[in-house]
Amino acid sequence: MKKNLLLLIVTLISTITMAQVPEDYSISCAGNATEGNYLIYVSYKSKSKKPDDIKLKLAAVHGIIFRGFSSENRGCSSQPPLTKDESVETMHADFFNAFFDKNENNATSFANIQIGSYQITKVKGGYRITAIAVVSKDKLRKHLEDAKVIKALNSGF
Repeated sequence: MKKNLLLLIVTLISTITMAQVPEDYSISCAGNATEGNYLIYVSYKSKSKKPDDIKLKLAAVHGIIFRGFSSENRGCSSQPPLTKDESVETMHADFFNAFFDKNENNATSFANIQIGSYQITKVKGGYRITAIAVVSKDKLRKHLEDAKVIKALNSGF
């Protein structure tokens, strides 16, 4: 009983955090970027044909933090997520709820969408919106380290 209640609470916290980030998104390498940045394809499923830069940015930043991405033979290497600890999002739910709040402009400040890179594909139930994003991974990592959400690379083991 206690285990089920704890699982329910963790699921609710994760759902609240994820409410601002598109549910069905993906990221992959789009090529090499300048030092300290990632150049990625980011896409999400939408009922609307109109691209939403905020959703694209939120998905890009969330993906860099929690999923990482594959290279898919685009001349760049796969990258692991900034944190491999799956509990970080629930342990720091208050931080991430504010960070991914689309009205606060926190997470979105670490990503830029390249103008003219939109691709809109018709899929079952709507559209797949894709764009190229540049994510400032060094600044993002520093922000998360300063907030004590993830460990610094030089913190030891």
